[in-house]
Amino acid sequence: MDGNASTFVPVRLNCSVRKLEIAGQKIELSVFEDKITNEVMKAINELKRAFPAHKSSRFVSIYGSDVTARDAYMIETFDKIGVKIHEAEIFNAVGNYYFIRDKEKSRTYYERALHLNPDNADAHTSMGFWYLLYGNDLKSAKQECDLVIKKDSSNHPWTYVCLGTVYKRLGIADEQYEAIENAKKMFSIDVVDDKTNFWAHFGLGWCWSEGKDKNFEKAIECQKQALKLRPDFAPARYNLACLLAQRQSATDAVTELRHLISGPKKLLEFFGIAADSDFKCIANNDEFVNFMEAININYAPKSSESAPKNTEDIAT
Repeated sequence: MDGNASTFVPVRLNCSVRKLEIAGQKIELSVFEDKITNEVMKAINELKRAFPAHKSSRFVSIYGSDVTARDAYMIETFDKIGVKIHEAEIFNAVGNYYFIRDKEKSRTYYERALHLNPDNADAHTSMGFWYLLYGNDLKSAKQECDLVIKKDSSNHPWTYVCLGTVYKRLGIADEQYEAIENAKKMFSIDVVDDKTNFWAHFGLGWCWSEGKDKNFEKAIECQKQALKLRPDFAPARYNLACLLAQRQSATDAVTELRHLISGPKKLLEFFGIAADSDFKCIANNDEFVNFMEAININYAPKSSESAPKNTEDIAT
């Protein structure tokens, strides 16, 4: 976090009249402005107190953002009336809220966060995932991750998850597995420090399924534990479905996918189920085929993830 206390330029209204009458009472404009400022500071500090302490929970762009629709609207309203917020973490959190709802708006908030604090690790990681998932810009995604790791390589597991995914798409296995192993070590510490940290359980499960020493049983166990702690946690639900599909447990995989239909709009499309090779093993299963037809998605998995032509430039 950027600091324990929020700092603001006090709210000053563009008004020629220095006295207002509110509910029959006359009040000095300066007093009214101070009241607004105090309410703004109170609202922002309450939002900050809701942020998770563990780094393994701080990247929440995919789903389950700490910022609610009400919070996001509040920050946007403050913007419109000229309230100056000077904390990068606030803008990063609002960007996380918009990640699956409005990709351009999410990027704008991440950029504002980095404008306020160019060293903010969470915002760089968020931008890395944005480039990875929306722009398919592996070079920019890697650059964002490298900026974080160069400054502090000890406590940013999601940065390593992003970097590991970049290397996986580039087909550079050694670097992929090294990044995932670093993430796994950090998630393993976090689940011991706080057994209720569902993000850490989810991240650890992802590492067990994507690392060099793959262990699907442990991966499934981690995703189930994340869902036990947070039943509406969509990333864990989707990853569990992927793992079950790879074990050819079609009925169980489809059961998990059905939980996601009532989530945010186009959630399965966001996760990329239409081209997700994890479901190849059950592609011809009647339950899976019927499910995909029911949600009007044509399943056409990619045969392989081809690396960009400028792989060497990206990897260095």
